[in-house]
Amino acid sequence: MLPLYLENIMLYLFSMIPLNTTLYKIISMDKFSEKEVFVETEKVKILVDNLSISMPSTILNAVILIIVLWNLVPHETLLIWAFINIAFVILRYGMVNLFRRGVKQTKYRQWQFAIFSSFVIAGLLFSSCSLYFFQYIDFQYIIFIYFILGGMVAGSVGSYHNNLMMYFGYSATVFLLPTIVIFGFSTPVTTPMTIMGLIFYTISSISAKRLNRDLSDYLLLKYENMQLVEQTEKLNIELINKNETLKELSLVDPLTKLKNRRYLFENYIHEIEADVKNMVIEKSGNNKRSNKKNVGYSVLLIDIDYFKNVNDKYGHECGDMILEQFSLKLTEMVRKDDVVSRIGGEEFVIILKQITNDNAYDHAKKIRKNIESSAFNISLDREIKITCTIGLINYPFFNSSKEYLKFDQALFLADKALYYGKENGRNRSVNVISSYTEKNDEKIIYEILADLSSGINKKQIEFAIL
Repeated sequence: MLPLYLENIMLYLFSMIPLNTTLYKIISMDKFSEKEVFVETEKVKILVDNLSISMPSTILNAVILIIVLWNLVPHETLLIWAFINIAFVILRYGMVNLFRRGVKQTKYRQWQFAIFSSFVIAGLLFSSCSLYFFQYIDFQYIIFIYFILGGMVAGSVGSYHNNLMMYFGYSATVFLLPTIVIFGFSTPVTTPMTIMGLIFYTISSISAKRLNRDLSDYLLLKYENMQLVEQTEKLNIELINKNETLKELSLVDPLTKLKNRRYLFENYIHEIEADVKNMVIEKSGNNKRSNKKNVGYSVLLIDIDYFKNVNDKYGHECGDMILEQFSLKLTEMVRKDDVVSRIGGEEFVIILKQITNDNAYDHAKKIRKNIESSAFNISLDREIKITCTIGLINYPFFNSSKEYLKFDQALFLADKALYYGKENGRNRSVNVISSYTEKNDEKIIYEILADLSSGINKKQIEFAIL
């Protein structure tokens, strides 16, 4: 029968053991929130890491006891006890390695139970010395063993506080069992000694519980930070994707789904000018290379004739239907690598790549004639005819010079050709020409590039209906 004060101390200690909570965690891990699963799993991982570091102390303490008690305890008993403890340490190392290699690591409940069982067994195996050795040794050695067991409790506070069930499973078996045995001696010394031992154990357990609480708070904060980082990265990816989508949409005409003016002048202009620059370098100077003559780009500026009349007569909705059908026909008459763009109301640009001058002329004629011969629906049972005028310039314009037009200059001249066609009856394909396209008169070409309008007035640049 224990004295009342000892019973109170024992009851307080057992009240600290989160047995019901921990068993519930083992049984119903699948009912946990994702946050709780993270915390508990991280605790097991930390526990396993600490376990691999702390287990050598069991071997060291066993060796110390062998040395100290060698002449007091029968050798066979001593060696069997040491062998069982050391063998179990090795077995636990095997379990730790399996866990680290991820062998069925997702089965949390089984691992929790296996680890807990190993802690209880390890504590019982080591504390069994109190049952077998006390009968052979003097009281001073009993105090020495009790001191070692107290040190193991102090070590378990630092190593196993991350899981209170493991801490109490180990510390209670390794320390409380010898405490009860020592208290059973009922001597004037053992009773105060066990009381002091229980006080020490209580203080250690309080420390373990506080450390466990701090660790839980840290892991919860870590989880929340991880979630915040993950959510931030996800939002960043979504933002990037939405920005890309918005950028794409900003480069596309919403009605015809063709590329728009912004695409032409913010994106494509850099590509075409860099390509033309390389073409000019390859065709001129000391690095002159053999290239197919007059192969390059052709810029076609296309405008629907009398489109305002269509809108005024049939309405803007019918006008939009015409624009959609017109865009589709243009797209069908070019290659996939060519660019078709709507740059304003009824005005379109086609850029033909890697094409000769003669083929570009033929292509412009075919487009104009195809539009002229096509019927455009303005309702389910009504069609109308339209025509278009095309201004065409081959680019680079000056084939034998180091100087070349910028893209906006080429578009300017194509626009002038377009309006030349408008002024000469509409439904025309008009080509920009110059007597200097095949000449290497750098001075004149430089003057033309410096002032295109002046070059047109001086007839250095002219327009020809195809």
